[in-house]
Amino acid sequence: MNRLLFVDTSPKNLAAYSMLFADSNDWECRFADCIKASFDELSKDEFSMVVCDIKMPVLNGVPLLETVAQMYPHIIRVVLVPSLSTDYPKHLVKYAHRVLVRPESSESLEDVLLRIYDLYKTIMRPQAIKYIEGIETIPSLPKVYSDLIAELESPSPSVKKAASLISADIGMSASILKMVNSAYFGLSQRIASPEFAVSLLGLDIVQGLVLTAHLFTSFSNAEAKLLHLEKIVDHCLITGFLAKEIAIHENLPTAKSDIYIAGILHDIGKLIFVSHSPKLYRQVIDTATIKKIPLYEAEEEMFGVTHAEVGAYLLGQWGLSELIIELIAYHHGGIAPKHLSMESSIIKAANIFAREVLPVDELGEYDVPADRIFASSQLMTAKRDEWFAVAMKAITESSMKI
Repeated sequence: MNRLLFVDTSPKNLAAYSMLFADSNDWECRFADCIKASFDELSKDEFSMVVCDIKMPVLNGVPLLETVAQMYPHIIRVVLVPSLSTDYPKHLVKYAHRVLVRPESSESLEDVLLRIYDLYKTIMRPQAIKYIEGIETIPSLPKVYSDLIAELESPSPSVKKAASLISADIGMSASILKMVNSAYFGLSQRIASPEFAVSLLGLDIVQGLVLTAHLFTSFSNAEAKLLHLEKIVDHCLITGFLAKEIAIHENLPTAKSDIYIAGILHDIGKLIFVSHSPKLYRQVIDTATIKKIPLYEAEEEMFGVTHAEVGAYLLGQWGLSELIIELIAYHHGGIAPKHLSMESSIIKAANIFAREVLPVDELGEYDVPADRIFASSQLMTAKRDEWFAVAMKAITESSMKI
């Protein structure tokens, strides 16, 4: 049984957690209402996870989670926030593995924490922790994204207000319009304004594009050239588009949001590698090409962690949904949980089909044989021809060319 520590100054919250987990078969829970009590608990027993409120006080001027990270790096650290739009010290979340919006009901919290635990026990290998936590500057969540979240959560979300938030950032606005008007985005009409983009695509999709634009425009020309950045952006847009079309075909309720966004953001871990270790990542690309191995296997050799895991780690700190984070974490390797089998298979298939549109040699990396990937899953084997037909039909009806 896993041991979980809740740290919260609110007696009401601690009482609710105690009742929720009283009969849990998965967790042995402890509760602390102050910093001293939390470290008393941590010194007595081994814990798998610490969950604390963002408003917890500091210990000798140092945030609680920073101290836990230094003393107990193996413990999964989760920080609860009222909302992603809430004004809280964003720099503190660098010490958390997961920023989690407090669920509306306590009943849903246990399920979310189990999903977080299952994911992070997979990706938090010692060498992965060493590399990720050695990154001094991880991109922060852009303010316009928090503003869009606040608008989405308002009683009457306004397309016009959301568009004005994007338009206020001229660089962001230009980047988004460039992406959505790319042939690789799959639209048959030109979008001339952020307001039209929001009204046509929906606020949830535009939020994903804001994150994409924020990440893809934060690199120098040298870094962008090293990673074939424009081609990576195009590949991600195609993957998101095709994943959405396949998900719609399968009547998945997440088709227009999480699966699409996961497809668009699935390779963001590569950007973290290039930003932090550009010369080493050049060696990774060369190694993959010379040895004819997948890029993620070369990353594993060089860094001890893959871009899928690094990307999931970053998005966890940004507070994105569990499904998006899980799909990105498992889009190359590992066995995805059963509840993700369909969604995970769709992302993997879309990632392969996207290379029919943008050949891998234009991305500057070795291509993993499609047969090898489809053969790894009974579901993917069974659905291969059907999904390929859906993808090719979507491409044909868009302005893409193959």
